[in-house]
Amino acid sequence: NMRFSPAILMIISAVLFSAADSYDDILKNYSGRQKYEKMIALADSIYIDNDSLSRSFIQKAVEFGEKNNEPSILMKARFVYGDILYQNGNYRKAAEEYKNSMIKAEQLKDVNYLYENCKQLGGVFYYLSDYKTATIFFYKASDIAKSLGDELKEADISNELGVVYDEIKDYSRALEYYKSALKVFQKRNKLKEIARTYNNIATTQFNKQEYDQALETFEKALNIYSSEKDESKVAIILNNMASIEIENGNYNKALDYLKRSSSIFSAGSDILGLALNDHNFGKAYYYKRNYSLAVKYLDKSIKSAAKMEVPTLVRDNYLYISKIDSAKGDYRSAFLNLQNFRNIEEIISTESKQREIQEITAKYELSQKEKQNSSLIRDNEIKRLQIDKQRQINNFFIILFVLIAGLSYFAYRAYALKSKNEELLTNYSGEIERLNLKLSEEIEKTRKELNESNEKLRKTEKEAARMDKLVSLGTMVAGITHEIKNPAQVIKLSMDNIRLCMNDLALFIYDLIRLNKNKHAGVSGIKSLIEKHRVTKLFNDIKSLIISNKKSVELIDQIVSSTSKITHFNRETRDNLVNDIISDVLIIIRNSLKYNATIELELDPSIPPLKCNYQEMAQIMINLLTNARDAIKDRELDPGEGLIKIRTGLESGRMYIEVSDNGSGMTEEQTEKAFEAFYTTKEAGEGQGLGLSIVKSIVDIYDGFISVKTIKGEGTSFKISFPADIQNDNSLKGDLKNV
Repeated sequence: NMRFSPAILMIISAVLFSAADSYDDILKNYSGRQKYEKMIALADSIYIDNDSLSRSFIQKAVEFGEKNNEPSILMKARFVYGDILYQNGNYRKAAEEYKNSMIKAEQLKDVNYLYENCKQLGGVFYYLSDYKTATIFFYKASDIAKSLGDELKEADISNELGVVYDEIKDYSRALEYYKSALKVFQKRNKLKEIARTYNNIATTQFNKQEYDQALETFEKALNIYSSEKDESKVAIILNNMASIEIENGNYNKALDYLKRSSSIFSAGSDILGLALNDHNFGKAYYYKRNYSLAVKYLDKSIKSAAKMEVPTLVRDNYLYISKIDSAKGDYRSAFLNLQNFRNIEEIISTESKQREIQEITAKYELSQKEKQNSSLIRDNEIKRLQIDKQRQINNFFIILFVLIAGLSYFAYRAYALKSKNEELLTNYSGEIERLNLKLSEEIEKTRKELNESNEKLRKTEKEAARMDKLVSLGTMVAGITHEIKNPAQVIKLSMDNIRLCMNDLALFIYDLIRLNKNKHAGVSGIKSLIEKHRVTKLFNDIKSLIISNKKSVELIDQIVSSTSKITHFNRETRDNLVNDIISDVLIIIRNSLKYNATIELELDPSIPPLKCNYQEMAQIMINLLTNARDAIKDRELDPGEGLIKIRTGLESGRMYIEVSDNGSGMTEEQTEKAFEAFYTTKEAGEGQGLGLSIVKSIVDIYDGFISVKTIKGEGTSFKISFPADIQNDNSLKGDLKNV
């Protein structure tokens, strides 16, 4: 044998290298991202036959994805690597890869990969006997399948959930899931899925000790897999049928099934299948009283099961080894192996797992009802948001079209003038008189075009002013979103806690009903139940959560009210309190200010109302506060050092508003140009240069004055004053006293 080993190794190496060469020929037709997409697809198709080459492809794809920040490549590569580890029985590492793939799928919002990862993670944790975690992932996969409207995927997950419930001995629920899945597969004529479901149903019948029915159902599955030539599934069915024949005492028939099954598992390098077969070999030889062979197979099964971390199989092997030791009279070894069996049994206790999964099922069913109740409201809100979004998109494209048309016109005119001038220069020497005449005509024409250009410029200025308002609106929307998000999150958490409290109250009521059936139970029993379930604390918690929700709703109402006042624009002027306008603006844009500066207010409550348009006055405040914020940001102060101060009051018979900051300040040249249209010190794309120009135009409308004091590197102060109707204000105060 040793003499032929080098030759065998050379043949294997040649086969592997020839395979690698053929795949290299395929890959050379691709480059960049497509090349690594193809690598992943090849790895997925060959990992059962060529594990090392598939791992090499996956490693290269992962390195490319990490180096070039390609989350899609990483998502697919991690998923296929999880399948490779899963196939080799390395379940914990497989779980890590599936989790990494699922994180990328969530980032990319790829629901198909989310579904596949959740399904595979459920299978991994099932084999690790962590049925609670497996159920959580299966339910999540079921939710995704429902959202996709894919009944085949839903049926697939129903099959998986049936397997979990079978494992915890909830056979009735397991059969319900199997039957619902079988109905879908039969309607769609999915033969392999039908066979898999028959196999699962037969396994449950076997666990219920309905051996004859189980054999009939296994035969149905075996016939389908044989016709489809799916050898790996045929091996699994043969293993299951061998288990039944062992229970029926047909040991030789069971061994025939196991030998056929093992040859298939060996050809496919199915470690788990071989471990299950070894366990059944051990059982069969135990009942045939061939203890040495039985122990050999059981020990082999334990090693494989422990390596793959399948505790249920390790547990069952220890039980039969203990029986063999007892039959041989080695009671000490029998006791130690029985102790190993009990230790594992405690870890994967069926009763505790059943209780955990029932809790998860109850929560899942409750969440499904909540989703149904809120679906109509959510659908209406989504439709409204879609309409608003479409309206904004339409407005954007209208503005974009106007800008492109204007730029195209100017570019065309510039090109036409350039061409004409070049032609005139070429013919200048021989056509001086005609040029003079033509020049006069061109001057007249250019004058008209200049007038048209000025008109276009005025229109462009109006459009730019509108864009500036949109920027302000964007600032407000960002503030509103953040300010509403916090109380909304409080409400969401409170409702989750209320639901948990209601679950605890439901348990109390259930125990109370059971206590009521006990004729000997009295008031003391009820009191002990109340103390056990902490009913008084539950009611107090619910009350506190409801109060918290009420405060959050009131805060949202305040934000919406302020937003409505500022955004509902009209040309109407009326008496408005400037301090109230400042408060409403701060509510909306506070989020955009708080990371850069502290707001300090000195608002004089005695200033009279100002007859003005509410929205125009709000726009003044938004522009001044935004400029102050940007100036502080430009100075790059440490966190907490930025300061914006807002003051209002009366001075020399006029009402004033002062906004000052300790930002970067302005130079003398910048101060002189501050109120000019389109003048800005910001980088391209960060401002239109119309903010202070708009502020001044609004101030002028109301006979106001605006002044600026600034020191470069230390800060800036803008002060606006308006005529104050003090007499009217005093009379108003008198009226209030009379009331």
